[in-house]
Amino acid sequence: MENLVIDQRWIKVHAFRHTDRFGVGVFIVADVPNENGPNNQYYMAQNGWQKRALGLQVPSAIDLEESAAQLLMDGLWDCGIRPTETRTHSLGIDAMKNHLNDLRKITFFLLRGDKEARDSLIV
Repeated sequence: MENLVIDQRWIKVHAFRHTDRFGVGVFIVADVPNENGPNNQYYMAQNGWQKRALGLQVPSAIDLEESAAQLLMDGLWDCGIRPTETRTHSLGIDAMKNHLNDLRKITFFLLRGDKEARDSLIV
């Protein structure tokens, strides 16, 4: 597996809560396209990418107690990494920006009698 190059588009990360003990597990799998047939599946193990045998249950790459998982999430947040849902739901932020822009126009009109600001508010 030394020369195996995994494109990030092929990788899927799944987290799950352990049912048999306290904590969470994370497993990482990759569907690598194969020109000669079905995709080859690989999973991340402690010693790197391993080819998944047919029917093999993928072991977790990382097992963490809940408190350690929370520390990891907090650390990633502090580094600027956000959950996908946060990045894709920018509509609320856009609406807030539009609202603040309207408030600025109202303020300029009220403070300075700025007709251009007033006219841009009339829809």
